[in-house]
Amino acid sequence: GGATIFNLNQPIENNLTVAMKVGNGTPGKITVKGNLSSADMDEAVTIESIDLPGLASFIPSSAGITPASGVANGQLALNIKDGKSLVLSGQINGKDVHIAGPALKGDTYVTKAFQVAISPITVDMPNGPSDVHAMHVKTEQPLSVTFDQGSVTVPIDLPLSGVMNLAD
Repeated sequence: GGATIFNLNQPIENNLTVAMKVGNGTPGKITVKGNLSSADMDEAVTIESIDLPGLASFIPSSAGITPASGVANGQLALNIKDGKSLVLSGQINGKDVHIAGPALKGDTYVTKAFQVAISPITVDMPNGPSDVHAMHVKTEQPLSVTFDQGSVTVPIDLPLSGVMNLAD
């Protein structure tokens, strides 16, 4: 990967690919490509054949779950405009997912397929990216997660501080 600077007054183009493989699993990669300038960013993320057990180290132990198997693919788009508005959209698909861990009390959750559909999520940042208390998160359509056993849809329209309180 790399970044190309043609002129300091022009956006910086970037392209980064990270390849990963877990044991004898299928090689996968994550590619980030786009451009950024002083207060704008436009990035596309492509997820190709990522073995979910390889992401276990990024899941806090307090979550109590560990992906035992499964593969994910997807596309995400991230756009920041004037340092005051962030928009995230995309879709992530998974197959043959097995999740275990203490949160499941000895059980293993299994689904043959899942899909996370991220209709544009907008984060308004009226005071810029450093004032999280002034930020507001809203979805145009509900966030949707579909799996073998059913689906969950979640509309979002609340201050970012409310989202952060959900983690507590």
